[in-house]
Formats: sequence, structure tokens, C-alpha cells
Amino acid sequence: MKIVFIFVFLVFMLLVFEYLSKTLAKGSNKICIKFQSFLNTAKSKPKKTYFQPHPYFFYQKTPNSAGVYPSNWAGYVGKKVLKKKKKTNIFRIFVVGGSTVEQINEVNDPNSHWPAQLEKYCNAYFKGYQIEVINAGCSGYTSAESFIEFCLKGIEFKPDLLIIYHNVNDAWTAQMVDNFESDYSHARISKKWNNSFVSKIPSIPWLYCYEALRGFFLQKLGKHQSLIEQIADLPFKSKEKFKKEKTNPFQRNIKNLIIVAQSEQIQPVIIRFEMSYKQNPWTLQFFQKPSSKQLFKKLIKYIETNNKILKYLSYKYKCPYINLGRFPEKYFYDGIHFNSKGLNTMAKRVFFRIVPTIKILAKKTKRLQQGK
Repeated sequence: MKIVFIFVFLVFMLLVFEYLSKTLAKGSNKICIKFQSFLNTAKSKPKKTYFQPHPYFFYQKTPNSAGVYPSNWAGYVGKKVLKKKKKTNIFRIFVVGGSTVEQINEVNDPNSHWPAQLEKYCNAYFKGYQIEVINAGCSGYTSAESFIEFCLKGIEFKPDLLIIYHNVNDAWTAQMVDNFESDYSHARISKKWNNSFVSKIPSIPWLYCYEALRGFFLQKLGKHQSLIEQIADLPFKSKEKFKKEKTNPFQRNIKNLIIVAQSEQIQPVIIRFEMSYKQNPWTLQFFQKPSSKQLFKKLIKYIETNNKILKYLSYKYKCPYINLGRFPEKYFYDGIHFNSKGLNTMAKRVFFRIVPTIKILAKKTKRLQQGK
């Protein structure tokens, strides 16, 4: 009888916890929001599982991934069919950058990233050619990783035009970090790319109380499953004052991207980096004393200096420079990454400013006509 009683009691308590869990999952107060964060953590795969190590450019997107970080067979963003060999009627654009190039919208539409939307606008405007945009953006990439990836892999796709949208990752994961090294080795660390025992806890999606508990353990014990924890030694230390010489490697990397592209008859286009200039916790959370106003001011100074470098390089190497103008805060969900509205607006602004460059390049072939 005791065994039966214990069993019934446990079942009853499980039902009570499950009822409370489903109630919390629908609520909107602070406790409910925290509970929902555990559920969301349990639902999603650890970010680092969407990426894999690479012997030359450190890491890359895992090919044929689904979910929050979708990729095709080549490890580039989205699920659109991509063939390596370029047909004669295809005008190919290659976009490099970090997560601000890679990201998709809130509903996880795999082809909602702004380069994919740029492709749609271009194909609606032009005739004769098929405009194809390859998104080589990758979370955490600085100009260093993008340069190496482009040299060893991107060039093989024979793009006609290279869009460079870099800045913030160089600033907050390299230039801001103490004990600076020009090869960024002070800010990167090589670790085994293994999943911890916490991420291997089995999922029971229909049991809310269990999933919330699993999400709690993933948050508390599985932090190193995030991508930034995998590639860097956190928290970052940033006690040194702003030093302009720390931006020299950024200039070197972008310069070399431009030179390599031009040597391959690929037209580079540089886009000024944009963000919300209101202090937000996203980038600073990885530093010691993340709430420091001085820390945020230093970040902005590096970003603004990098933008000046981008403009200077475009002038020196005679390649188009695009200033998109400021974006209101409502276009970002964390001050750095665009929300759905921001992604669409970004695509439109890039499209309107890049059309003249595409026309000039297309005149050489005389096959690209303006749409009516």
C-alpha cells in the first residue's frame, strides 16, 4: 500500500507542477518571463552546435543546419539552392560580415536575412541576369576570419561584387580587449569543440516542468556551450584607454580584402557600419564591469574610428562607399542586431545605393537591363 500511495502522490505532485508550469508559460510578470526563458533555452540547441572548427579560418557555420542559424551545403546562410559553378546569366554578389549580416528574423525564416531580401529587390529591378547574393556572414567573425575565408573559399564562387560590412566584432572582441596583439590572438582561444554532459540531457517537449528544469541547468551549467564562450576567454578585460593603433589591423584586413578582390576582378563595396548609439547590455555583458558608461564610450570610439577607416580605404582604393544613414532604435532588438523591420529596411537601403554600381559592372556584358 505504501508503494501505491507514494506512486499516486508523486503522480499528483507531477500534475500540480505541470499545471503551474503551463500557467507560468503563459504569464507576463517577471517570474513568468524568467520561467519562459528556461523553456526557450530547453527548446533551442546550444549555439556552438551550429558551428564547427576549421583548420585555417578558425571556425565556420556547420553545413546544412536548420533552426536559428540555417545554412546550405556550403555553410553559407539560408536554405536557397546554391551551385558553386556560376552560369553566364548570373550576377553574383558575395557579402562578408559577422552576425549583423548572418542573422534572420524572429520567426526563424531561413531566407529572411537582409542579403536574401537584397537579392529579391535586385531581381525585381533587373532583367537579363539573375542576381544571386551569397551570405557569408558568420557570428563572431572579425575582418580577420572573413579575409581568410574569402581568400580560401569565397573566391571559388566567382562573385562579381563583394560587399564588406564589418566593424563591431573587431571593436568589441579585439580592439577593446587588453594585452592587444595585431593577429587578434589575445582575444581568441582554441578549445575542444565538444558538447558538455548538460547539453546531452534528453528532452521531453510535452512535459513543461521537466523542460523548464532542463533549461535551468543548461543556463547555469552550459554557458560554455555558447559560441563566444567557445572561441574566447571570458570575461574580457578592458582597463586600457582607447588606443588608435589598435585599429591598424582592422585597416590591414579590410585593405587586403579589397586588394585580393580587385586582383580577381571582383568589385568591392564598403558599407559603413550602423547601430543604435544608446547604451545597451548586449556587447558589454561579456566584459568585467559591463554597466560602465566609460566602457560603452570606448566601444563607440573604436566603432567610429573603424568607420573612418572604411571611408578612407574606399577613397584610396577607388571602391564604392555606402553610407546608409542612421537607423532609429526601433529597428534593433538589442541595439546591434536588426529586428524584422530593420532587416527589411537594411535590404532596401543597400539596394537603392548599390544599383548604380551593378549597372556599371553590367555594362561590360551588355546583358543586364533595367526593369520597367
